[in-house]
Amino acid sequence: MRRTTWLILVLTLPSAAAAEKPASQPASQPAAKRDNQSCLECHVDGVDAKYRVDPKRFSTPPHTEENGVSCVGCHTKAATVADVSDHGKLGPASCSGCHEADLAMKRSVHSARRHRGNGRAKLPTCADCHGSGHAIQPVASSPAAPKEQPKTCGRCHGGASHENYLRSVHGERLLSGRGGGPSCSSCHGSHAIVAADIRQNPSFKQKITRTCGDCHKPELKVYAESSHGVALLERGSASSASCVDCHKSHEILPPKDPGSAVHATKVVEDCAGCHADARLIKREHLPADVVRSYQLSYHGRAGGVGSTRIAVCSSCHDHHAIFPSSDPRSSVHPKNLQTACGKCHPGAGPNFVAGKIHVVDERQANYWSWFAKNAYLWLIVLVIGGMALHNLLDFVRKQIMRARRQASEPYVIRMNRQERVMHVLLLTSFLTLVYTGFALIFPHAWWTLPLSWISDSEGFRGQLHRAAGVMLTLIMVQHIWFLLLTRRGREQRRELLPRLRDVRDLWHNLLFYLGRRPTRPRFGRFSYMEKAEYWALVWGTVVMVATGFVLWFEVESAKLMPRWLWEVFQTVHRYEAILAALAILVWHFYYVFVNPDEAPMALTWLTGKMPLEDLALQHPEELAQLKEEERVSGHSRVGAPA
Repeated sequence: MRRTTWLILVLTLPSAAAAEKPASQPASQPAAKRDNQSCLECHVDGVDAKYRVDPKRFSTPPHTEENGVSCVGCHTKAATVADVSDHGKLGPASCSGCHEADLAMKRSVHSARRHRGNGRAKLPTCADCHGSGHAIQPVASSPAAPKEQPKTCGRCHGGASHENYLRSVHGERLLSGRGGGPSCSSCHGSHAIVAADIRQNPSFKQKITRTCGDCHKPELKVYAESSHGVALLERGSASSASCVDCHKSHEILPPKDPGSAVHATKVVEDCAGCHADARLIKREHLPADVVRSYQLSYHGRAGGVGSTRIAVCSSCHDHHAIFPSSDPRSSVHPKNLQTACGKCHPGAGPNFVAGKIHVVDERQANYWSWFAKNAYLWLIVLVIGGMALHNLLDFVRKQIMRARRQASEPYVIRMNRQERVMHVLLLTSFLTLVYTGFALIFPHAWWTLPLSWISDSEGFRGQLHRAAGVMLTLIMVQHIWFLLLTRRGREQRRELLPRLRDVRDLWHNLLFYLGRRPTRPRFGRFSYMEKAEYWALVWGTVVMVATGFVLWFEVESAKLMPRWLWEVFQTVHRYEAILAALAILVWHFYYVFVNPDEAPMALTWLTGKMPLEDLALQHPEELAQLKEEERVSGHSRVGAPA
C-alpha cells in the first residue's frame, strides 16, 4: 500500500509542479518530442492542403534527417512552443541557421530593404532557385544549376538582356552542353549579387573585368598592362574602357558576326563613344579630333559605307594591347608603323608612314594642305559665283527673245559620229567618277544607296571609280591623237585657241544681256563660252588623271615624294573634283538643258545636227563661212529639212 502511494506521487509530481508554476513564466521547455515524425503526424493529411507535406521528400538529400536537418531546424519557431500540435502560424522557414548565404542575400540587390517602396511585388527567395517548398535539391539538379540558370533568372529578368544572352557565345556554349560557357552566377555571383552600375557600385567595372579574366587570362594580362587597364585597375578611373564597354554585357558575339559590338563596322562608333566625348577628353587629357580626323580620311569614309576591308581603330591600335604612341610597345609607335601599315599596304616605306596619321586640313597640321584647301574654296566661290551670275543674265534675256525663233529650218552637221561617240563616253566616265567619288565623301547620303544594293564592300566602289578613271585617261589619249593627227582635229584645235577677240566678245555679250546692245556678238565656230569650257575640261582632266594615279599607287608614290606633298595631291584631287562637277552642272548643263535657245534639251549631241536658224543665231560668222565655201566650191554642207 505504501509503495503504491509513493509511485502515484512520483508520477503526478511534474504535473503538480507545472500547475503551481506562476502564470507570468511561459512554458519555454517543450514537453513534446521534436523529430520529423512528430510533425508529419499532422502534416501528412491532418491539416489544410497548403500545409500538407509529402514524406518522400525527406528521403532525398541534402535536407534529410540523417544529415541532421529536421523540420524545426528550418521552422525554428516550432522548437520554442510547448505543444507542437497547436503551434499556430510559424512564418517562413529560415535558412540562415545553416547557410550564411542567406545573410548574403539580404545584402544583395535581391534584398527587400533595397526595393522598399518601389512597387516590386515579389523578390526571389531561396526556394525560387533551389527548389520550391520541401523539394530542396542539390545545386547540380536544381533550378540553380548552371545550365538551368538562364531559365530560372529569366523568369524575373526576361526581355532584351535575357534574349541577347541566349544568342551570345556564352549562352550558346552553356546550353549546347559543350561546357565552358559562363552562367548568370559566373558573372553576377550566386547570393551577394551587387548592382551592375558604377553609380550604385563604384567598383563594378574593376570587379567585372577581373571576373572576365578568370576565363580569359591571356586577354586580361595584356589588357591590365594597356592604357585602358592601367587607368581602370590601378588608378580606379571608371571612365576607362572595360570588357563590358567594348564587348557589352550579354550580347557578346564573335568579332566576325555583323551583330557583334566589336565587328569591324562598329568599332569606330564604339571607340568614338569615349574619344569623341568633349568632357571626357578634357577630364582625362585625351588627344582631341582623333575621331573626326579618322572620319575625314579614306579609311573613315570607306568605313562609313560599311566596308570591312579598311583599317578601323583596332586595326592600327590593336584590340587589348593599346598603348600611347610614344610607348615602344605600341603598334603605332614610329618604329612599328611600317609593320602596322604593311599588313594592308605591302612594301610601305619610311615616306609612306611619315607625318601625322590623324590629319585634318588645318594650318597647324599641314600648312600646304591647308593653303591648297582655302585657295580652292575661294576659287570655287569666285568661279562658280561668276558662272551663276552670267547664266542668270543669259536666261532672262533669251526668254524675252525666244518667241521670235522659227520652228524649223535646214541644218548643218555640227558633230560627226566619232565625236558623238567620244562625247557619250566622256559623259559616262565623268558622271561615274563624280558619283563614285562623292559617294566616298558622303557615304550616308540617300543617293549612295544603289552602291550598297550592288555590293556592301568599299572595294566595288573603288574599282568602279578607278575603271572610270582609266576610261577618262584613254579618252584623253584619243583626243590628243584626234587633235594632232586628223584634219578635222587640227581645224578645231586652231578654232579653239583663245584670242583677244574673245575678251571683246565677252564684253559685247554682257552689254547685250543688260540691254545696252541690240544684237549679240558674231561668234565663229566656237564662242568664248565654248572655249572656256573646253580648256577648263582639258585642265581638269590633266589634274584629275595625274593626282588620281598618285593616290591610286600610294605606296609607290610615297617612295618618290615626301608625305606632305602626297597629302597636297589628295587635297587637290578632292577639291578639283568639286570644282569640275559644279562647273559642268552650272555651266555646261545650263547651255544644254536650261538655255532658252535649246530648252528643254539640245539634241546636237545625239543627232549631230544644228538647225540653220540656231547656227545663224549662235554662230553667224560660221554660217557666213559655210556660204562662202559653197559659193567658191559649189559644194554645200547644209542638209535639207526633214
